[in-house]
Amino acid sequence: MSIPWWRTTDILRWGAATSGGALSGIKFDENFWALLERIVTLETTVDGVNFVGIDSIDVVGENLVFTMTDYSTQAVTFPIALPNPRGEWTASTFYSFYDWVTNGGALYMVNLDHTSALTFDPNAQITGNNIYTKLVESPSNIIPTGGAEGSFLVKASSADYDTEWLAKTDVFALDDMSDVDLGTFPEIGHVLTWDGTKWISSDVPIRGAPVIPVSATTHDLDITEVGSWLMCTSVSGCTITIPAEADVPFLVGDEVHIDDNTGGAGVVIDDSNVTLRPAIAGGGILFNDGGTVTLKKTGADIWKIIGTTT
Repeated sequence: MSIPWWRTTDILRWGAATSGGALSGIKFDENFWALLERIVTLETTVDGVNFVGIDSIDVVGENLVFTMTDYSTQAVTFPIALPNPRGEWTASTFYSFYDWVTNGGALYMVNLDHTSALTFDPNAQITGNNIYTKLVESPSNIIPTGGAEGSFLVKASSADYDTEWLAKTDVFALDDMSDVDLGTFPEIGHVLTWDGTKWISSDVPIRGAPVIPVSATTHDLDITEVGSWLMCTSVSGCTITIPAEADVPFLVGDEVHIDDNTGGAGVVIDDSNVTLRPAIAGGGILFNDGGTVTLKKTGADIWKIIGTTT
C-alpha cells in the first residue's frame, strides 16, 4: 500500500512522504488509491482478521453447499427424519413425533408427542397446533375389520363408503335366490330346486323324465333324481332305499319312477325309513318282469307306490 503525499514538509506532523508544495495529478491520484485500499481493508477484516463472505448456496445431493467469496466451500448434510410406522391408531397410546398411524383408510403423521385420546380425531390440537397431518387416503378401498366367517359386507347407511359386517341371518332369511349352493354348477336342462336350506341345481328337465341308469345293486334315492326315470340294470337285482326326510328333504309332491331292467332278478323297494302305502306285509316291495312303479311323496315320511308290482 502506497504512502500518501502531503503539501507540507513538516516530517514530524505528516510523515516522510512529503511534497513541500502543490501536489501533481499523479500524486493526487496515488493519495486516493491509498485511501481506497485502506477502506477495502477495513471492510474485509474484523478485529484485524480477514473476513470471508458467502458468495452462493447450492443443494448438491443430500448436502447444502456454501461457496465463499474466497472460493472455498463448506458443506452441511441435510438431517433426515425417518418415519416410524405404528400401524392402526389405538386409544390411550403414547405416540412420538413422526410416528405414522392409519385410521379409517387414511395414513397420518404425528406432529407432536402425546398420549392418544379415547377416540380418533384427525383435527385434534395441542395449544393450537395440529397433532396429526393426513398424508394419503383411499376411501374407495376401505373394508372394515372384523366380520365372522360367512358374514356379508353391506351398506350401513346412505353415506359414501359406510359399510359393516352382518351375519347372514341378519341380512336375509334362507329362502331366496341369493342362497344358491355354489358347490353345484348348473348344466343345460338343469333347474334350481329348494332343498329346505338352499337352492341347488338339479337335472330336472322341463319336458319328460330323464332316464338315469342304475347299475349298482343298492341305491339311495337323492333329491336330484326328483322327476327322473331310474332304470335298474344289474342282473343281480337292485334294492332302492327311500331315505328319511331328515336325511334327504324331499318335498310333498316329489316323485321318482323306478323301472326294472334286471332280466328277472327284480327290484326291491326298501321302506324301512318311511311309511309306504299300500303297505306290504313283511316290509319292502319286490317287482320284476320289466315292471315300473312311481314313488310319490304325499306327507312327512309318507310315500305312495303306484304301478305294476309282484
